[in-house]
Amino acid sequence: MLELLQTVIARSMLPGISPPAAILKLLTFDGRAPLEQRLSSLAEFDRAIFDVLPSSKRATLGNQPSRQQDCESLQLFYNPLGRLHIRRAGNEAPDYGLGAAINIGILSLERTLVAEAEARADDLKREELAWRAKLEKTLGDIEREGALAQLLDDVEDSVRHVEAVCFYVDDFLYAVMERATNLVSTKKGPGLIAALRERSPDTWRLSDKIAIVALRALFLSGNSVRFEEFNSVALTAKGVFARLNELCARYALALDEGFSPSSDILDLSRQCGALAARVKGDHWLRYRRVNGITFQKNETVTLLNDDRVVSDRLQEALHGIQEKWGHNGNDARAFFREMAEDAIRAAPKKEGGETGAYSAAVTPLEELIEDVVGSAVRSTTSDYGMSSSLRLPGALFVDDPATLRDRIAALSPKDFYCCIVGTQDLLEKYGSRLSTDVFRAVQARMQYNRWHFIPGNLPRASISADRHFFYPPVLPDLAEWVDQFHGGHARAGVRYSVRAPGPEIVQPPLMISGQAFRGFYDIRVVRTDGVPFTFSDLRVVRAHSQWMGLIWQKIVDACATRPDAAVRIDGFINGAGGMVARAHPNPVLHHVDETHGDARRALPVT
Repeated sequence: MLELLQTVIARSMLPGISPPAAILKLLTFDGRAPLEQRLSSLAEFDRAIFDVLPSSKRATLGNQPSRQQDCESLQLFYNPLGRLHIRRAGNEAPDYGLGAAINIGILSLERTLVAEAEARADDLKREELAWRAKLEKTLGDIEREGALAQLLDDVEDSVRHVEAVCFYVDDFLYAVMERATNLVSTKKGPGLIAALRERSPDTWRLSDKIAIVALRALFLSGNSVRFEEFNSVALTAKGVFARLNELCARYALALDEGFSPSSDILDLSRQCGALAARVKGDHWLRYRRVNGITFQKNETVTLLNDDRVVSDRLQEALHGIQEKWGHNGNDARAFFREMAEDAIRAAPKKEGGETGAYSAAVTPLEELIEDVVGSAVRSTTSDYGMSSSLRLPGALFVDDPATLRDRIAALSPKDFYCCIVGTQDLLEKYGSRLSTDVFRAVQARMQYNRWHFIPGNLPRASISADRHFFYPPVLPDLAEWVDQFHGGHARAGVRYSVRAPGPEIVQPPLMISGQAFRGFYDIRVVRTDGVPFTFSDLRVVRAHSQWMGLIWQKIVDACATRPDAAVRIDGFINGAGGMVARAHPNPVLHHVDETHGDARRALPVT
């Protein structure tokens, strides 16, 4: 992150760049994050300065203050997570507990504009206080009802089961993430929630009151994943109300019904969660746009229109897979159901197939899974793609919930596989490092993630307190710049990605032993550079995930009949993967051997 911020600073301070253009670059990380998202990260005064700056005739930006008598000096700096500040020179930088601020330079601006910005900031603060009063009242009601301890318990539990929580209230950070954790207790010491338990809310900072109530409200509206919409954002009471009302309105539109917003934040949150749970079917899509620098993940609810380009790409993809399996036709559902049934009934090992430690797909079923992944890679001109799930799904078919809970508790990451398929271009780029830096690293991470997701499907009370888990992914997402922060993503070249988990939220779940499962499998594709994926790419990947869902439904059906012997996935050993020639109209899969990093032609299915 520090290297990225230093690069952005250097480019923003080049000669000839105007102060408004420079600050735009600083705020958006030189175009790596959307302006509308980054504006919400600014504090009131900082935002007001950004708004008045284009009106300036004499603004300068440099390392030294201007000598103009009617101008005031403002200090520009980042905090270590990339939050931009524009503050009066000499004012002490906020202490986020992350280390020293990163100085950028000094903005000299007319005093009249600074005064105008200050007045605007005061107006914003007064308006926000009125909205905060609603959240303070909610907290007071909870305290009077004797439910404060339960509120803190609920908030603490929910922030532990999402990839990253990171937002600001005023100039205070609230976080549970890799680089910063202060909400919950760690080996370094007690967290904020533990400290709040020991004090009356009358002594809490106003920002603490807003943060705790907002976290509970956001969870009720959509589980912990809703927190991620406010990652790297200056969370405000007004903003939380606005976002929940916006989501409710979109869900109500999808359901073709009216919506009457509540003025009570928790009632509004419950309305939002109830509406979201009812959005089903094939016509509306809920998906998220993800920025890897800020960890912000914003949900969009959109009506799916007919798209001839997407249809053509999917038809070509289907025919490419069918040609390899000796079939034709346009009915993808019938094809994948038939092929999955045949593959499950086939012999455990392909005739002449590989049985060594570095095999990829070694059974017809595994090859069918690999073909779907390879098709998704080629259809989206990706560099590689993957799909992960459970190696022995029959182990979850039991007679009672307690046994299911115990079986899930006994799983380890090694009980999951990750099928990965790369391109010849990727092999040329990475050479012998492909198996270790990309395939092995990605597969291990996906196994670990899937291990985290599976228990998140169970009723919360049935999950042991010492079993860490994440709520399973239920929405497709488009992600950008994910290699700018996460070291593993940088090594594996994950700059742009599309993930389509399955079954997603608008589809029926997989039913196993009477328990509904989501996030049980997925399709994910990656580009290491070039241009970001588009919404059309997401639709193509999502269709491939639905094809994978047809395969998994047949696996589940087979396991329900023969849970101990129906399906066993032994291939997809870490470090080995398929290989597709991305430019070829019909993908031909190969295998990459971890020991040599070479490509060997896979034997055809017989």
